[in-house]
Amino acid sequence: MHSSTQSLRYQLQGSSTDVLELIPPYVQTELLDGANDQREKNVKRLRFAAEGGHYDAVFKGFNEAMSGN
Repeated sequence: MHSSTQSLRYQLQGSSTDVLELIPPYVQTELLDGANDQREKNVKRLRFAAEGGHYDAVFKGFNEAMSGN
């Protein structure tokens, strides 16, 4: 969800539209066997990109992959 929000902000820059992120990130819980869900490992690269100092590269790479560039 966070990446989608960032992508919308990027696409709508220069317009009068503000994009807000209201949905929290993925949380591993015991609900629906979520404790065994491997997605947690997959989202850490995106979730901690800013803290790791490589947000711009991760954001650009992700959006280029999604757009087929």
